[in-house]
Amino acid sequence: MADRININSVVFTGRLTHDLELRGPGTSDESEGQGEAVWTILPVVTNKRAANGGSRPVYLDVKIWNGAARFFVDNAHKGSFVAVEGSLDQYDNPEGGRWHFIAGENVELIGGRAKTRD
Repeated sequence: MADRININSVVFTGRLTHDLELRGPGTSDESEGQGEAVWTILPVVTNKRAANGGSRPVYLDVKIWNGAARFFVDNAHKGSFVAVEGSLDQYDNPEGGRWHFIAGENVELIGGRAKTRD
């Protein structure tokens, strides 16, 4: 039997839909991230194959951890343009159901200004 190749790779660019905050140890939600700082982003990308021939937004749930998460919380903001490389993953909810997300392995801030501190 031929060896099967399992490719699980996601690459896209998009804009952040909201300002960011850390969750995990030392933050308000210590149950997430397996002892690490975690950042969940919801970038929007454009799907050019909408039913009417136009385009429509697609919202993607992305998680990154530790230093990368802290960098993005300090430097990115709603509207920031990001590039994401990662893999699909899932979380099985104890009450039933599955939640799919992208585990960001390489996430880059592509431009725009750093957010200012008050």
